[in-house]
Amino acid sequence: MSKYIFDGYYGYKNVGDDVFCLIAEWGSRKYWKASSISFMSEELPQLHGPAKTVIPKERVFPGQKTVSKALAVLSAKNYIFFGGSTLHSSQGRLLEILGNAAIKRLFDKKIAAIGVSIGPFKSMRSEMAIKGLLKKMDYIAVRDKRSFEILRQMNIEVAAVKSFDPAVLMVDLMLDRQNIYVSPRKTQEKNGRKILGVSVCYFERYCGGDLKREKYRLETIKSVVERISAHGVTIRFFEFNGHKDFGDKKAIDEVAKSLGDAPGVELISYDSNPEKIFNKLRECDAVLGIRLHSAILAYTADIPFMLVEYHRKCSDFLDEIDYSDEQRIGDASISIDEIAGKIENILEYPQDKKPWKLPLSEARIMALKNFTEAPFVS
Repeated sequence: MSKYIFDGYYGYKNVGDDVFCLIAEWGSRKYWKASSISFMSEELPQLHGPAKTVIPKERVFPGQKTVSKALAVLSAKNYIFFGGSTLHSSQGRLLEILGNAAIKRLFDKKIAAIGVSIGPFKSMRSEMAIKGLLKKMDYIAVRDKRSFEILRQMNIEVAAVKSFDPAVLMVDLMLDRQNIYVSPRKTQEKNGRKILGVSVCYFERYCGGDLKREKYRLETIKSVVERISAHGVTIRFFEFNGHKDFGDKKAIDEVAKSLGDAPGVELISYDSNPEKIFNKLRECDAVLGIRLHSAILAYTADIPFMLVEYHRKCSDFLDEIDYSDEQRIGDASISIDEIAGKIENILEYPQDKKPWKLPLSEARIMALKNFTEAPFVS
């Protein structure tokens, strides 16, 4: 039996969620003295300590995935939703049963949601299902003010705190592991050229959204990147999602194709070791991203960035760090000239001036609440 089971969007080759796994494993051992850890996934990124996957990669009988998840839920001492936007629709009947007060007392179980966002809900039914689950939890730590306000409006009386996205604890993890991490930012010009990190992805085609919006967004990014590249800046693409079906590679190829044979075009492919991706990001002078965690990790590395607000979670993050309204670009909804000009500005930002007001040190203190105020602290 695993004492701690973490649940999230794990195992899909997504760097942001890989970071959540890394932080969950590190933080639970450091602050909760956890020894037995599992993840609701069939594969994991590279971690520093031993951990198990709940879902077998090779199934030997029909329904084995469902059976494996059910047994894990029932046997878990502590069941934790960790990181990301996972609480927006029903989590299944089994978790509702697990949240039953009598069962929790009988088996001394705890349920928590840590470092998460709540919503946007897919329907009123989904909202009511999540509200019911939240009321059965023992601890809730949300990563943004909007989610904390939703808790208040739902009259959730569970112990809850406003924390921060766990990914900013990459600094603490790497220092704790005596990694080669030296300073918050380590830029590295390539042949005298500055480096713009770029994260692009498709979204609407995977969720039944407005394909015209998706196409307009990518076309705008293409034009912006072309203009920046023409000014002698190296364009470094990051594959934040390496999934074969809905990863970033096709979107990257579409944007990179517009650059033709321009010098200084690089690709950092997905790697199951998120620290490698983070260290390559740290070499950039600025970042332009669609993926939320391209911006969060840039913020963690103290690198100026611009984030495309294609989803509410992106806007919520910018609000959290009090990002300058003058530097925001919406869902790539302003002119190409304006976006390119703003990127040129942040490429020249002095080290002591950033387009946000919340110091990283304060964000890290809030993020530590994900662990230090949880009912699992030893």
